[in-house]
Amino acid sequence: MYLFFSRIATNTEMDEFIDNMRLILGVLGHKVLEPSVRSQGNENENIYILQDRSGIKASGKLVSEGFAVLKGSRISANTAPSLTAPVVARRQTLIDKGIIDVNYIFTQDWTFTSPSLAAAIVMGYSINGRNAWKNRNGLSLKEIEER
Repeated sequence: MYLFFSRIATNTEMDEFIDNMRLILGVLGHKVLEPSVRSQGNENENIYILQDRSGIKASGKLVSEGFAVLKGSRISANTAPSLTAPVVARRQTLIDKGIIDVNYIFTQDWTFTSPSLAAAIVMGYSINGRNAWKNRNGLSLKEIEER
């Protein structure tokens, strides 16, 4: 039997599919798709994003599955009109599941497939995560990776 796909799924659509599977499998008692937050490299090399004027402050780190936003991270209460519908829906799903509480704070560590998706969820607008996530010395993830 041959299957023909009329288009290729986007990363956001695949992330949503995995979230749905994680939910279904979790209800059935299987935790195989639960994100783990095992760091890569130096444990002291936490990467963070900070925007003082709006109160957004989130910390995260590279993990083998992508990029994890850490518990206690605060995200923007608002989203830009230009933020894609799948990312807006993803934020809402995280709020509905209690992963982000009513005060827009992560209640647990949560892994995203990329630093850019993590940054978009946190900031509420599309942003290049490789440039936005910075370490304590002010070096971006991109600068650290290029070393």
